[in-house]
Amino acid sequence: AGCSICNWTGSGAAATIGHGLGAAPQTLWVKNRDDTCNWAVYHLSAGFNALILNDNLPRQTTGASKYWNDLSHNSTIFNVGDDNTVNGSSDDMVAYAFTEIPGFSRFGGYHGNSDADGALVITDFRPSWVMIKVYTATDHWRLFDTARNPFNQSDNSLAPNLTAIESTSGMPIDILSNGFKIRTADLGLNNNYDYAYWAFAENPFALASPVTAR
Repeated sequence: AGCSICNWTGSGAAATIGHGLGAAPQTLWVKNRDDTCNWAVYHLSAGFNALILNDNLPRQTTGASKYWNDLSHNSTIFNVGDDNTVNGSSDDMVAYAFTEIPGFSRFGGYHGNSDADGALVITDFRPSWVMIKVYTATDHWRLFDTARNPFNQSDNSLAPNLTAIESTSGMPIDILSNGFKIRTADLGLNNNYDYAYWAFAENPFALASPVTAR
């Protein structure tokens, strides 16, 4: 499924961590389990800068090497820097690493147009779960799914960085058979900024067992 959960003891220095995916991860979610640090998120679209899952900040462009050591991840390892968030000395660390699987997951980006007729993002599957973060401006994360909103427009969004109840208006998207389309000019989804998205399929055909003729 293109997902690996990695545990290690931090060294407080730049390091490489094995992930076992067999392909380079497009996104990582890293947490120091022994400290009250932020969640650090890597996304290919945002480069070597970290996004903060529990905050509304844009990508962290200052001192970027402290998160991913300014080095590309590959099919066997990902890189962490010397920051306590991603490799605290003697701390228990955990990372959730994901690589795209056709028909099951897609991690990409788009540029907003500040119009209610927003970007059409092609994933080649109908998503059941979509998370979006503007990474060149400050605003909340947005999370949509087809369990809470089985029909378009999908208006009910959660903000993973907040403890607030779900928002039920003003930030709609359409969840389509081959992707999703932005239906708002809201800053969190579609201003003149860059956005990263995470999407997982409703029916992951690529992972289904082949049908045997009878």
